[in-house]
Amino acid sequence: MTRFATSSLLLASLVLLTSSCAYFSKYGSLTRRSKSDFSSGRYASAVESVVHALRIKPDYVPAQTEVVHMVPQAKSILLSRIERVKQQSVVFKDDNTVTQRKRVVDDYEQLIRVMKAAASLPPFVHKETGQAVKFSYEDFTGQLATAKNAHQESIQQAAELHYNRGVALAAKNDKASAREAAAEFKRALEYVPNYRDAMVKYMLARGSGTAHVGLLGVDTESAWPLGTAVEKPVEQALFTGIMAKSDNLEFTSFVNQDTMKDSVTEHGLDLAKAYNVPEHAKSIGKLLGLDQVMVVSVTKLAVPPAVARVIQQGSESASIPNGTTTYQDQYGNTQTRQAYTNIYANVATHQKSTTATITVGWKLIDCQSGKVLAKNESSANKTWQSETWKTHTGGDQRALCYATKQSIEKGEPAGPDEKALAVEIAQQAVPPIITALMPRFK
Repeated sequence: MTRFATSSLLLASLVLLTSSCAYFSKYGSLTRRSKSDFSSGRYASAVESVVHALRIKPDYVPAQTEVVHMVPQAKSILLSRIERVKQQSVVFKDDNTVTQRKRVVDDYEQLIRVMKAAASLPPFVHKETGQAVKFSYEDFTGQLATAKNAHQESIQQAAELHYNRGVALAAKNDKASAREAAAEFKRALEYVPNYRDAMVKYMLARGSGTAHVGLLGVDTESAWPLGTAVEKPVEQALFTGIMAKSDNLEFTSFVNQDTMKDSVTEHGLDLAKAYNVPEHAKSIGKLLGLDQVMVVSVTKLAVPPAVARVIQQGSESASIPNGTTTYQDQYGNTQTRQAYTNIYANVATHQKSTTATITVGWKLIDCQSGKVLAKNESSANKTWQSETWKTHTGGDQRALCYATKQSIEKGEPAGPDEKALAVEIAQQAVPPIITALMPRFK
């Protein structure tokens, strides 16, 4: 290799090493970040990053090139966007005007950051082009103050707009309009907390728009005789589950059966019958001032007798003494010793099991029309299994081990507690009902 070729190779290696070091340096990272921020519309962050890079290494060419192009471009883009949005929001119209004027404020704040960052950079001469670069500060704080005032004015105007809409809707005196009115008053308060008497009007509209839903009794006639055991657990699980999920409901209140029983009984009405007779539910709802009633019926409940079955068959063995036997020892003498005989016993392992099943139907009924608004069913089941036990099915009982004898003596266990099993599956059937029901409430 010639001396010239060697020098060229060393020079190329040095350039590559220098470029690599710059790429992984802090100033290199800041320059790359500035490009990414600029592409994403974060113009102030982009300029601040590239200025930071030049403060670390003033002669870093990629950063010099970026700042020369980036500052005027950012200024031009922001000013053009500000002017366009200003024209769109000269006259207040609705919520969009608030959003547009806020965008103008944000863009002026970005522009001021761009100007400050650029002006803070000391003058420099571009290392490659020889161009002298110096950025002067242009003050936009006055325009920012004007934009903020316009934005605040639009917030007040938006609050007034929603307040007036709420007043108009509340005057219609129906639940749907009352809910819309409450939403308007709430929106006004989001813009301006404590705006006029919007909070009072919101509470009144919310009360007028609230649907009162009664959770009527659980009909268990179709599930006799175990139905009476699950009636209260189902009712309690439903009410508890619904109330646990009702915190975010703005326009629904729930009334439990316990608070309605006396009034209903006095008028000769039966809560449980409402499931199969919507007109009955309608009468109850009107009597109690309800808008909707939810009625539930256990339409199927079965806990069949547990059936025993053999789950395993096997045998056990043992060696028992059986007289003596003779043998010759190592010296040729005749000796005697204990003789043993192997015995066997056959053993069966048993287990009892049953599967309990339940189906709970529900309906949501409108108290004004008696119309069924929604209905569905939820089912659950559980298989109960007893402890195992063993029986001797043949052979010599003396072969049985101690544990097997204990199991045989213990005998067949009792079946399940039918009521407890019924309650368990009834409670399992409730959560799907709540999941299906809650989206219907507001």
